[in-house]
This record gives sequence, structure tokens and C-alpha cells, in this order.
Amino acid sequence: MTDIGFVFRIISLTSLIFICSACNASSTTPSSSDFEKLCNIYKNVSKEYKDTNDLLLSQGSLYRKIQAEIPNMLDDYEHVITAAPEERYQLYQQVAEIRLKKKWDCPAAESYYSGIAKQAIQTGN
Repeated sequence: MTDIGFVFRIISLTSLIFICSACNASSTTPSSSDFEKLCNIYKNVSKEYKDTNDLLLSQGSLYRKIQAEIPNMLDDYEHVITAAPEERYQLYQQVAEIRLKKKWDCPAAESYYSGIAKQAIQTGN
């Protein structure tokens, strides 16, 4: 039987490779300010859904805000959310490092995906 964690790591790596390929083809590569906006979106969504802890609504809100405020980062978001919940933040960091050629950190996004991973473990998803 295949280890599910191994499968998720392969999917994450494949997603990262696909994103990096798209990086070179994109004419609107995200900038440092785009990643700052992204971090602010995570902060705002985390505050907005803190009390309800509604995962589905928060993910929908993230998608709509990224689409409206930084549409050139929508492809990255769509690829990151295909990874296992516990690997999403790390994947975002890797994408940012490749695009920006420097390290990127967003505690709000890290906390958000940590919460999703915990919720996935609790619900068995």
C-alpha cells in the first residue's frame, strides 16, 4: 500500500514544477508587493473567519480576494491548494523564493494553513 504522505509530496512537487514552468511563461510575474498583498489578504481572511472557523467560507473568500486584488497570483493559489494542507504554506514559500529570488514569510498564511491541516486531521480528510 502506498503511503498517502508520499503521494501528497509527489503531488506538491509536481505542482511546484508546474508553477515554476508557468513563472517563465507569465508576462505578469508577481512582485514583492503582490506577495505583501497576499499576506494581507491572509491576515484579513483569518480575522474575518476567526470566530466561525468556517473553512469553506474562508477558502472562498481567499479565492475571491486574490482574484480581485492580485489576479496575477491566482494561478499560484490554485496550484498551492491542490497540495496537502500541511504542505501548502511551504509550497507558497518555495514559489515566492523562485519568483522573488529571496525568502518570503507570512505568519498569517502559515497560521491559516496550520489550522486547515489540524482541521483536516480532526475530520479525517
